[in-house]
Amino acid sequence: MKDQRAFLGRLCVIASLPAAVLIVVSSGPAAAQQDGPSKAVREVMQYAPPQADGLAHVDVGAVLKEAFAELRKHADLMQDIPPGALDAVEKLAQKVDAVDIFMIFSPKGPPIPLAVIHGKLGAEDINAMLGAITDGGLALKPMEEPKGFHELRVRGPDLHLAVGGEADGLPAGVCLLGLGPMLNTRALANLGKTPNRALMELLKEVDTSAPVWFALDLKKVAYEEAPRAVSGAICPLGKGRSKVSTVFKDAKQAEAFAKQWTEGGLLSALTAVADLRRDGATVTIVGKSDRPLLNALARATAEARAKAKRALSMANLRRIGMGLLAYAADRKGCLPPDLLSLKRYGVSADMLVSPVSGKKVKLDKDGNPVGGFEPEYVYLMAGVNVEQVTEPAGAILAYEKPENYDKKGTSVLYVDCHVEWVKMEQFKSQLKATTDWLAKQEK
Repeated sequence: MKDQRAFLGRLCVIASLPAAVLIVVSSGPAAAQQDGPSKAVREVMQYAPPQADGLAHVDVGAVLKEAFAELRKHADLMQDIPPGALDAVEKLAQKVDAVDIFMIFSPKGPPIPLAVIHGKLGAEDINAMLGAITDGGLALKPMEEPKGFHELRVRGPDLHLAVGGEADGLPAGVCLLGLGPMLNTRALANLGKTPNRALMELLKEVDTSAPVWFALDLKKVAYEEAPRAVSGAICPLGKGRSKVSTVFKDAKQAEAFAKQWTEGGLLSALTAVADLRRDGATVTIVGKSDRPLLNALARATAEARAKAKRALSMANLRRIGMGLLAYAADRKGCLPPDLLSLKRYGVSADMLVSPVSGKKVKLDKDGNPVGGFEPEYVYLMAGVNVEQVTEPAGAILAYEKPENYDKKGTSVLYVDCHVEWVKMEQFKSQLKATTDWLAKQEK
């Protein structure tokens, strides 16, 4: 059940990708300012919970084909998604015309979503997807009361699905999916009854003819650095200009956000496809080209993963260094003959494989490697007395194979147990100095 709950989290990511990530920003006419809520907004808000603080609308039919085609181009974004999951979600999405996701924020907990799904689908369609992905482990089941409701039992609040044409007051062609405490007959009867003026105001200048548009009123969010509101529209098909506006608490916060735009991370990846404009406490991002944003995000994601793996590899080397020095301390300074000798000092065989390469270690029941195992960290000072090293801060004790980084540099462990990332030219110089010193010791 734990794995199934973890999968539900990944499934939510899959379902949100077409809306939140698959963005092709293009040049074109800017959205015209509206005097009041558009017809599209009024139609969507008829299902709004009175307390809703956010809304995201996705015209699924308009973005579906291109969205899944783009996802399949970027395998690096799909590493954590189970095989077959994408096909199952795509098959379900083909029955959906549009989705409206309302959010209720709380200063004390995570946001609570309510999805309004327009299309020809029911509980059996969702169960077909869940069955294909979880091998029958999860399924919606009909509830005795209220009529037309189904539930999915997981840890925490159960998920409820109200099916249009079956649940009282809900027309055919509409399904509601949300948490049990939020989606019941009383909540269903109150949907759209109270005008949500805050969201209406945020949506006044949003181009609701775009396939994806949204507004978030974030005043309830307790995080000090959180913006006050976000709204905008995204044009995956290149028919219009994507535009997102973020209002911060003050100009200082807006300036800090704008700084992230140029200094690295995911935000800096967007500079190739969009311009950032700041006016006081408001930051506006406007599309400037027809390049897919997903390409920029894929590159940034790959870079972030590479940095994370490199950091883990350096942590492995640091742990190896501590094990080597502990071994030497027990033997009057004499270092071990190989790295596998460090098992009793807390260095397991899987620590001898770099996370960068992604290789797996096969272990026997005692935790020893099998099948011709070779550590991916090169150990230089087998049997050397560490007390004889005159420059421990510059002498290499072990290093990661540079092939893991296309020989652009590598992670290095020094005799004083500090670890650094070293560029290839400097590494070669330090390696030569260390090997020359070792050669003199053998004489």
